[in-house]
Amino acid sequence: MAVQFADKNTVSIDMQLIPQSFSAQRAVFYAISLLYQHALCAGENYQEMRSADSIHFINGVLFEGLSQAIHHFQITNIELLQAAQTESDVQKKAFLEKTTAALSGYLNIYIVELKNNYAKMKAKNGRNGGYS
Repeated sequence: MAVQFADKNTVSIDMQLIPQSFSAQRAVFYAISLLYQHALCAGENYQEMRSADSIHFINGVLFEGLSQAIHHFQITNIELLQAAQTESDVQKKAFLEKTTAALSGYLNIYIVELKNNYAKMKAKNGRNGGYS
């Protein structure tokens, strides 16, 4: 389901009852599709591009071993991000962080793992939480 707000920013919301091996790829596909469909209208300038946020609720654990349940993904420049993390000069660090953020606001993917709910369902209903 996609919702467009008054400022024309769009949010896609998806719910998966059972985590699948392709859940992360599905989240990326939905987010890119949303950006392609809603970020610009015909005739608009690229400076008017709006963000696309994609929120995916997963009834289970997608990223084993991580304690947090909410994961936020964005487009970033890995080399600049790594350089910013190790830079000691405050001005250079600020420049690298600003440059790294140049693309990051346009495409946001949030994956929310409903770990506790899935664990309760598995305990109550068996291996797959009661779903087939």
